[in-house]
Amino acid sequence: MIIDAHAHMVKKPRDLDNIVSSGIVEQVWIMNTWYQCDERGLLDGRASEDEILSVARDYPGFFIPFGLLDFRQTPDLIPRLREKGFVGLKAIMPEKPYDHPDYFPFYEKAEGLGMPILFHTGIIGKMAREDAGERLSLGPTNMRPSMLGAVAAAFPKLKIIGGHLGWPWLEETRQNLSHYSGIWHDMSGGHAGFYIQWLIENLDVRCLDGTNRCFYDKVLFATDGRYGRKEYHEAILKNIRFWELFFEEVGRFYHWGTKTENIMRQNAKMIIPIKEK
Repeated sequence: MIIDAHAHMVKKPRDLDNIVSSGIVEQVWIMNTWYQCDERGLLDGRASEDEILSVARDYPGFFIPFGLLDFRQTPDLIPRLREKGFVGLKAIMPEKPYDHPDYFPFYEKAEGLGMPILFHTGIIGKMAREDAGERLSLGPTNMRPSMLGAVAAAFPKLKIIGGHLGWPWLEETRQNLSHYSGIWHDMSGGHAGFYIQWLIENLDVRCLDGTNRCFYDKVLFATDGRYGRKEYHEAILKNIRFWELFFEEVGRFYHWGTKTENIMRQNAKMIIPIKEK
């Protein structure tokens, strides 16, 4: 079974019972990522905050909710999200770089509450200014993987995940994994063709963070898929089969081939332990 460490939920989700009982997916981390701009509701057909929390309550331990870390608000947002039921936080489209000191009070709150933060890193989908809302960044400049280093250094107990392997800044991702014990990166997104060579070349690299771990201990499997429709679930399961086959067949020639379980499941459990039933 796998843990999908970076995914989304569509509005009015349905067809969830089959994916929950599939015996393939053990847990899914659902991100509340898009900002509510006006009375038209959330963009991109994604579920509202209330819908995400409702699904998490209906399927306890399976869907793990991550609340939107909106830096335009005050740091008191963090405990409020915790009280609502969010387990982690998702940061995306910041007005300033992630490592700007103005954001440190948010990270301090998250660290104190034990809430991991999944930061979008790298290229982001196009969005019109009128759809994004005020004081948000449209391009990837403020979301480079290297910006997570200062956050990890300042908040060593904060669990940090960089989304999408930080593509295209994969060398910065390599440095994060190597030097900071509190940083993981997930391999979600539609960049498999770019990820494959990097994974082959880097998964056996030993970290320099004092933990004696390798990169295969710090990369998380994730789909960036949308849950809540049968056709989307079929695409997610196809994605899972592809990567399982990749790790099985290509991994036979590398040491990381024996560490598929780490990438597909165990590394995520180091961030959010699964409660045994």
